[in-house]
Amino acid sequence: MSNPNPEKKSKCTINLLISAAQAAYRVRKDNAINPNDDPSNPELLANITNHGYEVVKSIAPVKSEGSGPSPLAAVCLKPQDLEKPMVISFRGTKAMGDVFSDLRLVAGGTVEKKFRDAAFEFYQQVRKENPNREIIITGHSLGGHLAQYVATKAYNTDTKLQTKPLVQVRTFNTAPADTIHNAVFNKFPQLLAQFVNYRLSPDAVSSLPLQKYTGNTFIFPSNKGTLNSHKLGTMKEQLPVEILNQEVTTHYDTAKKQTMLVELVKGVASSYQCRVEGQLFSRFRAGAKNVAEMQKAFPEIIKSIEKGQYNEAVFKIEALQGKLSGNISKKLTDILMQKTIETKVSQQMQKAETPKISLIEQQQQMKAELLKMKEEPFVEKKPELNNTDEALTKPSVSLS
Repeated sequence: MSNPNPEKKSKCTINLLISAAQAAYRVRKDNAINPNDDPSNPELLANITNHGYEVVKSIAPVKSEGSGPSPLAAVCLKPQDLEKPMVISFRGTKAMGDVFSDLRLVAGGTVEKKFRDAAFEFYQQVRKENPNREIIITGHSLGGHLAQYVATKAYNTDTKLQTKPLVQVRTFNTAPADTIHNAVFNKFPQLLAQFVNYRLSPDAVSSLPLQKYTGNTFIFPSNKGTLNSHKLGTMKEQLPVEILNQEVTTHYDTAKKQTMLVELVKGVASSYQCRVEGQLFSRFRAGAKNVAEMQKAFPEIIKSIEKGQYNEAVFKIEALQGKLSGNISKKLTDILMQKTIETKVSQQMQKAETPKISLIEQQQQMKAELLKMKEEPFVEKKPELNNTDEALTKPSVSLS
C-alpha cells in the first residue's frame, strides 16, 4: 500500500506521546491551547508540529473556562501522514496536591462514572470520524487510568477490535485501572500487548501496592525524588534519548510488531536494572552481573531485530541467557526469544501469498519454528544456571 501523503512525514514516538499528555493539561479557555497561557506552550506545540501532528480536537471543563460538562480535559492529535495513528490524551492530576486523589484511586481502582463516561464518549467521537484508523490513547497519572479504562472498554464492547486491534495504550506514571471490562483479556490475552505503562522508579502513584495495571510496565531510574518523579516534565528529562525516540507503531502489521518488539527489549533491560539497583547490597548480587551482561548484549540484539535478522537475534538472546544466572533472568530471556520468533513468523506469513490461517495453525507454526531454531547448532556453550539471584522472586516488568 502506497503512502497517500508521500511528502508528509509524521512520527509517533514516546516523546510525542509525552507532549500529548502534557497538552491535555494546557487546554483552557474556549477548549483551546493558548500559546500565551504558559511560557512552555509554544515549545510544546512546536514539538507536536515537528512530529508531523496537530491538535484537531480538545475539551476542557467549565472550571478551566472550557465547555465540557464533566471534569474531563482531553485532546486529539491528527498526523499529516494519513497512515500514522491518531492520538488521544486525557488529563491527569492538575496540581501536585491532587496526587493524593490518585493515591485514593490506587486503592479503589476506579474513578467516578461521569468521568469515565465522558472519556469514553470522547474516544467514540474520534473513532466515529476515523473508523479504520489506529488510535493510540495516552495519559499521565489519572489520565493514564482513563486511557487504560477507555481502551479496555473499547476492546470489550467492539468485536471488530478483538480481531483487528486498532487501539494501543501508552501511559506515564499511571494510576491503575480495575474494571469489569478486563474480562476481555481472558478470551483475548494477546490484546494485553497493546498496553504499556512507563514509570519512573520513585514515583508515588504507580509504585504503591495493590497495582492492577493492564499489559506491560517498564520502569526507568530517576534521581528526582518521589513527588518530582511523578511529573511529566521529569519523565521527559529522565527517559533515555533512545526511549524518547522510540516509534510506537506503524501502519504495516510486520513493522508494527517489529517496533513493539524493540520497545519490549528496551523496557525489559531498564526494568531489570531498576529491580536490581533497588536491592540491598546490589553491587554484590548476581543480578548486578546480569545487568552488565544485558547492557553489553541488548544493543546488538536490537540491531539484529531492526534489520529483520530474527534468527540472529534469537541466537544472541540464547547466548545472553547462557551468561545469566537465576530463574527470573531465564524467564525474561525466554519471553524475548518467544516474542522474536512470533515477529519472524508474522513477517513470513505476511509475505506469503496464501489464504489466512487460523490462530491455532499460527501457534503450531510458531512452535515448529521455535523447535527448528532450537535444534540448529550454536557455537557458544551455555554454562550451567544457578539460583544466586533467587531473591528476585518476580520480574519488575509485567510481560504478557
